[in-house]
Amino acid sequence: MNFDFLNSEEQRKLNQFMEITDSEDLDSAYQLLVRNRWDVEEAIGTFFSVGFSSLTVSENNRNDEASEEFGFADNEIPEIPIREPHAVESLMPSGNQTVLKKVQDFVRNFENQYSAADITLPSFYTDTLENAIVTAFNHDDKKFRKPMILFINNEDSTLTENFVKNVMCNQFVTDFSKEHFVLFPWDITEDSNLIQLCQMLTECSMRAIQEDLQNAAFSFSDRANFPLLMIIHRKRYSFEVIRKFNGRSDLNEVVNGLHEAYEIFQNDQLAEISKDLQQKEARELLVQQNAAYEQSLQADIERINSEKSLKEMEMEKKRKMELEQKKIAEEEDERVKNLSSQMPVEPDDTNPDCITVRFRLPENGIDTRRFLKTDSIRTLINYLETKRFFKEKFTFLNSELPRKDIIKTFALEKSFFEANWPKKETVLVEMKKSDD
Repeated sequence: MNFDFLNSEEQRKLNQFMEITDSEDLDSAYQLLVRNRWDVEEAIGTFFSVGFSSLTVSENNRNDEASEEFGFADNEIPEIPIREPHAVESLMPSGNQTVLKKVQDFVRNFENQYSAADITLPSFYTDTLENAIVTAFNHDDKKFRKPMILFINNEDSTLTENFVKNVMCNQFVTDFSKEHFVLFPWDITEDSNLIQLCQMLTECSMRAIQEDLQNAAFSFSDRANFPLLMIIHRKRYSFEVIRKFNGRSDLNEVVNGLHEAYEIFQNDQLAEISKDLQQKEARELLVQQNAAYEQSLQADIERINSEKSLKEMEMEKKRKMELEQKKIAEEEDERVKNLSSQMPVEPDDTNPDCITVRFRLPENGIDTRRFLKTDSIRTLINYLETKRFFKEKFTFLNSELPRKDIIKTFALEKSFFEANWPKKETVLVEMKKSDD
């Protein structure tokens, strides 16, 4: 057994027990500690009194109690392995309540646990298994009969929450199952509820379903068998599982399986109807039911395609935006390249005809550049654009108060000398506002 599920305190107590008793049987040591509610002294006392033999006695008593409570014969009770402690609470009570009360409690607890704004809850059948079978398969008019889904929950499974939220509560699954199936729920987190379900299946002449369940349920080393969806069909007076899904099954597998199972059931029903009705009536009914099924299937396909189209539109919009941004970036790169090639050489600071401009840039940036008095004011604008401060996005203000927009105030083709530009000047570079 893998003991990674133990918390640090339980692991410490298990190690302490093994060290004191000098035992090498980890599985039995764990079981004995569980039996003594993790009281190390009590477990050690039991070990030195009777060894691990008390585990066998306790397990036999547990199976005897289950046999008496649910009416199994001694040779019919399957051996239920000792499981790890429940990490979560069962959604169904394990006492002596009626089946009706247990189902109703399960549905209420299920809704409390999984109800959310973006969740579509399944429409569970909230009566006994016997009445669920009557509702599904015994309608006087065969065309209103439905296959049955047995939803078997196990809160011990690590896959339960993901399967419930992404599969059971998917709108396609809930809508289709509500219209075409009778959905009966049960919870086997507690062993007594598992045994009770086996007894109920036997009493309802569903022995084959019980055996199929036992193959999955009595192997607790593989809890990914749960949750379990069993789609049940009745042919004449025998029941069979026509589709089965577990915690590993994904949404597409379940949706396709539901459609396939309903189609199988529908075809079988039509075959029976054709034996009871005249050939003409049977053909007309076949056309009607096939049309209804195709319409339902087409509606599902259209909804899926609609979601797919919306996603594709969003992706296309994003792609166009990226292309536009790339185009703008390429144009800006070319613009910077051309302007850089046109920029005159920066004069030396000893040149008597040079002027110095200090730029205060966004995010507290500072830059300085010298120009000749004979250079045009446009040269200053071009220099800033080589630094990617493009005039369409930024405003360039001089230091004179009130500050003036250089592009709007000065004739850009004039030289600094003609514009009476000061020998030293500070230019403020600001991002334009959206309404500029």
